[in-house]
Amino acid sequence: MLAIYLLTLGVSAGVVGVFFRTMLAEAGYIPEFQAGVAVAVGAASAYIASQLLFMTVIRFFWPTRSHVPVLADCVSHGSVIFLLPALSGTEFNWPHPILERVAPLIFFGLFLGAHTVLKLFSFYAVIQAEPCIRLVSELLAVAVLVFAMWAYVTVTWWLESVRGFQPRATTDLAAYEYEGAYAVARAVPEGALVETAIAQTPGAGLTFRWAPLADATDDEPLAGVFASVTMDGEETSTYSAWVPFDGAGWSVMEVPSDAVPENLTTCGVFWYEEQEPKWRSAMGIRPIIQEGREVMVAGPFAHAPATPDDARPNVVIVVVDGLGTDRVSEFGGREELTPFLDNFEQLAVTFPNMYTPAPYPESALMTILTGVSPLTHGYLGEHQGPLPESSATLAEALGASGYATAAFTEGEARTGFAFGSGFERGFEHYDVSYTTEEPVVVNEAAEPAALGSARTLARALHWINLNQHAKFAVVAYLGELRDMTYHSYYDGAGATEGKATNDATYNAGLRHLDEHIGEFIRGLRGLELAQNACVVVTSTHGADFTPPAKLTESVLRIPMWIAAPGLEPVMRTDLASLEQVAPTVAGLAGIDFADNRSLLVNPVTVDAISMATPPLVLTIRNDRWRMYWSTQLDPFTQARSGDGPKASLYDLTRLRTGQTLQDVASQHPDIVQRWTARLQAYLENQTAVWR
Repeated sequence: MLAIYLLTLGVSAGVVGVFFRTMLAEAGYIPEFQAGVAVAVGAASAYIASQLLFMTVIRFFWPTRSHVPVLADCVSHGSVIFLLPALSGTEFNWPHPILERVAPLIFFGLFLGAHTVLKLFSFYAVIQAEPCIRLVSELLAVAVLVFAMWAYVTVTWWLESVRGFQPRATTDLAAYEYEGAYAVARAVPEGALVETAIAQTPGAGLTFRWAPLADATDDEPLAGVFASVTMDGEETSTYSAWVPFDGAGWSVMEVPSDAVPENLTTCGVFWYEEQEPKWRSAMGIRPIIQEGREVMVAGPFAHAPATPDDARPNVVIVVVDGLGTDRVSEFGGREELTPFLDNFEQLAVTFPNMYTPAPYPESALMTILTGVSPLTHGYLGEHQGPLPESSATLAEALGASGYATAAFTEGEARTGFAFGSGFERGFEHYDVSYTTEEPVVVNEAAEPAALGSARTLARALHWINLNQHAKFAVVAYLGELRDMTYHSYYDGAGATEGKATNDATYNAGLRHLDEHIGEFIRGLRGLELAQNACVVVTSTHGADFTPPAKLTESVLRIPMWIAAPGLEPVMRTDLASLEQVAPTVAGLAGIDFADNRSLLVNPVTVDAISMATPPLVLTIRNDRWRMYWSTQLDPFTQARSGDGPKASLYDLTRLRTGQTLQDVASQHPDIVQRWTARLQAYLENQTAVWR
């Protein structure tokens, strides 16, 4: 009888071991042959240990010499017959598809049910049999310990094998592009866990941005992923969500602040194409995915939640390239080109006498982003950076304060703003997309897609809509006016292609942009959590149809509007500089930045200094005078050309349309000497970083 018992025990243990090995292999938990053997042996050993433990307990309390209980136990081993359909692949016509998915569990449940009933018969046979000494129970106990230890060893080896074969995500961050937008991210294979040390900002939630990898090998594109975030702090928690890929750009996954544990130190993220079953989550070990699919994951970013009690505003800066003050209708423009901006002054503090630091888009935009002169940030003329490490950006400061940051620069068409140009510093999301080509119409009933800079604004508003759960800061650069190209979508904006002279094209383009800036700001104010926003609209320089860049009043004088909660609309005629935009915005956000030279301090005290190169020419002005100082220097190499510095002075009160001002430097040597000394000191101070 002992031989029969051992035979049935061995066969049933083998079936159980193979069953577990098969089920775990289908679930992705068997990375190699040795691991499969370990699972089978471990499961079989655990089964044998459980069977012997049952006999040990029974024989300890009711020792007997009868063979009937042993025979009954042999019969209970036969219940493994219910596992054979799962091993043989036998197909059944299940009444519901979900039953087919859980078929192995059904078979295992039948096995457990039958096995339990038969064990009850064995138990009954034991208590009815003739008693004897307990020698057998002690021997069985020793066997239980042996098989239990062997099961532990083999299962532990299997777990280490599975962990060793887990997919690995690269630990290095890299710039990835998706649908025209860049983010610094990692390529994460399906099932791979990426862990990141993170310092928690009190009350902040976590944001991740996801996108399918462009060179993914799967035939069917991913519709989205089920993403899970593990967080270790005072307690360990997991947050999971479905992240759809809609083809409109990077998808956003937000972990709400109330789901983030206190004193967060480590954050991990992984994903699967299908939702992870709860039983698999409970195992604490992820299956091995062989398909090799990857997605891009940027983050985690700790963002301050957008709550009504947070007085800090969201930040939106719209920069219109080529918009001079003289082109704005309200400030004396010849035509009604800017009806929205004309009315916007009723909501904003307006500066019609803002001066650009240089008549180059790159120079002006970098000054807006850093609050420093082109001589300091290094973007001037043909010298395009790099931005010194000592120069912080407004985006970096806002990001460190919990803001989600994004820039839309049309870098596909403006190479100076491409990713890698330096303008991306501090931005989590850097969009360079730009097109003026109309797409193929698939649905004639659908609204036409926005094109040109209107598309840039639409993409910016879409990003804001996705990220309005957090404090956000967005910069949108609109460069369409610098193209001087007539576009068909200007029809109805005051020009036709047949009369598209430079001036007519510019006017049509400006009228078109004014309309879409209005739509953008109205759309922004229509988002409930985005209403608390500081909105800045300004320019890089005025209209200039004939290169090279000029240091003329029409080119250097630009407008600016700034609207924010608590700011009373007012017209400010002070002379101001773009260097003051960043500290003004930072001040409203409660951040110290760039010496706090805010435009909202009344009166504004600043030298309106502009420049062009080569060679370096500096110009400074006040209400009456403008002086030009040609340094004959390359400011970044200190190389000198020509005979030496030269100065010229002009009386702006004598400026008349169509007339040329006369140089009066010789008549006012005191002014020339005083301003030359000021510009010399300015030059030495601003270029110190390059020496």
